[in-house]
Amino acid sequence: MTNIACHYPSTAPREFTAASMVANEKIPAVFRHEKNPEATGYGLIAFTNSMITSAAIFYTTSLLDLARVEAGCLDEEEECDALVYGILKPTSLLTMMATIAGAGASVLMPLVGSIVDHSNYRRSVGKYAAVLLTAISAVCIFLSQTTFPFFVILYIFLGFTFLVHNCVACAYVADLTKDHKEMARYMARFSITQYLSFMFGIIVTSGIAMGIGTEDIGAARVAQGLSSIICIIFLGTAWTFLLQEREALSEVPEGSTIISAGFKSLYRTMNEIRSKFPALKWFLLVVCFAEAATGAIIVVSTTYMESVLGMSSTEIGAVFLTVLVAAIPGSLIAKAMTTRYNPFRSIQAVLLLWIVSIPVGASILTGRENWGYIFAMGIFWGIGLGWLHPTNMTAFISIIPPGRESELMGTIIFAGTCLNWFPSLMFTVLNEAGMSMRWGLATLDVFFVLAFFVLFLVGSYEKAVKQSRALLPSPASSPHCSYHDERHGGAVSDVYSDHDASACIAESKALAMTSIVACEPCSGDEINF
Repeated sequence: MTNIACHYPSTAPREFTAASMVANEKIPAVFRHEKNPEATGYGLIAFTNSMITSAAIFYTTSLLDLARVEAGCLDEEEECDALVYGILKPTSLLTMMATIAGAGASVLMPLVGSIVDHSNYRRSVGKYAAVLLTAISAVCIFLSQTTFPFFVILYIFLGFTFLVHNCVACAYVADLTKDHKEMARYMARFSITQYLSFMFGIIVTSGIAMGIGTEDIGAARVAQGLSSIICIIFLGTAWTFLLQEREALSEVPEGSTIISAGFKSLYRTMNEIRSKFPALKWFLLVVCFAEAATGAIIVVSTTYMESVLGMSSTEIGAVFLTVLVAAIPGSLIAKAMTTRYNPFRSIQAVLLLWIVSIPVGASILTGRENWGYIFAMGIFWGIGLGWLHPTNMTAFISIIPPGRESELMGTIIFAGTCLNWFPSLMFTVLNEAGMSMRWGLATLDVFFVLAFFVLFLVGSYEKAVKQSRALLPSPASSPHCSYHDERHGGAVSDVYSDHDASACIAESKALAMTSIVACEPCSGDEINF
C-alpha cells in the first residue's frame, strides 16, 4: 500500500544542511531536539496541530449558534424544526460537515500518499499546504452572522487542507533516526507536546474569553486568532528552515499514474490481506468500526452539549480538557492490561467500557438541569480514548509479518479513518427524521458493539501472532533481520536483532511501545467539525 503517514524504508541517518543546523540552534530549548532539525520541525507541527484542533471546539460551537439564528430558532428552551436555508436543521450542521470532510478525507488519503511516495514534491506540497492552512485559519477570525454560510464551506476546506498537511508532515517521521530507542524518545516527546498544546489552547482561549466577557462567537475569534499566530510562527519556521527536500521513494509503477498509483496499491494490499492474513483482515475491520465511533464522539458530543445541554463554548472546552486529562490514566490502564493479558483482551475490555458508557450518557444527560454529569462521562470517555488507540496500534504491530511493517503500516491508518464519516451521517439522518438526539448519541454504540463481536472472528492473540510468523522469510533469504519469541504473562512479544537494514522493524516496534503510554503516533491529529 502507498503509505500516507509513516513510511519506514530509510536506513541511513539523515545529513542536515548547515543552514538547518544553525536555525535549529536558535529554537527555544523547550521545542528543540539537539542535532536533529527535522525532529524539531515535526515537534513544532505537532504543537500547531493540537492548537488547530482545540480552536475547532470553540469555532464549531459558534457555528451551531449562528446556524440556529439563521434558521430563526431564537428560543433555546424550545425545540425548533426550522431549516437552515431550507436544507437541514441547525443541529445537523456539524455532523453534516463532518460527514463531508470525512468522506473527502477517505478519498484523498491514497492520492496524497502517492504524491509523497512517487514524487520529489513532498516538501513543496507540505509548504504550500501550510501556507493555505495558515491563510484559512486567519480568515476564519472574521466569522459573523452575515459571513456564516461562507465560513461553513471554508471550514470544511480547512479540514481537507489540515489532512494533506498532516499526511505530508508525518511522512518525515520515519527518517528522523534509525535507532529504535531514540525513535521511542522522539515519539514520546511529540505526544507530550500534543497534549500540552491542546491544554494550552483550551485554557488560554477560555481565560481570554472569560476575561473580556465575550460570547461564544468572540471565543471562536480568540481561538482562531491564537491558532493563526501559532501557524505563522511554528509552521513558517518548520517548513522554511528545518524540514528538508526529499526525493521520491520509488518510481510510479508501470501502467499507473501518480493519481491512480495509490488507489491501485491500496486495492492490491487489501486483496492480499484478505487472502493471506485472515486474522489481520478481521482486526482491520475491528479498527474500522471502533475508530469510526471514537472519531465521531467529539463532533457528536459537541452538538449534543450545545443543543441538548445548552452549554457554552468555554464549558464545552472544559469538558474536553477533562477528557484529555482522563486519557493519561487510560493509557496507563492500556499498558497494564496489555502486559497482564494481551492486546486483544485489552481491546475487548475497553470496548465494553464504551458499550456501557455511551447509553448511560444518553440516558442521564437529558437537559441543562443535569449538564454537570457530562464531566463524569468525560472522564470515562477520556479513559476510553487513551486506552483504545494505543492498544489498537500495539495489536496491529504484533500480528503483521515481520519485515512488512513499512508496507502494511498505512493499512491501519486507512482503516482508522475510512468510516469516520458514517456515524456522523447516521446522527444527521436520525436528527433530520425528528428523532431525539439521545438516540443519535446512542447510535455510536452500534459501532462499538460491531467491533466487539468482530474481534472474536480474529481468533486468539497467540494464534494470530503465530500465523503472521509462519510467513517470515528464512534467515538465508532475509539476512538483515532475525527474531525470537518471549512470553510475558501469557502475551507473546518479539525481540529483534537490529542490523543495518532493519530500521523499519525497530522503528515500528518503537512506535507501538511509545503509543502505549501516550496517543496513537503518526496518524496525526484529526480535525473534528
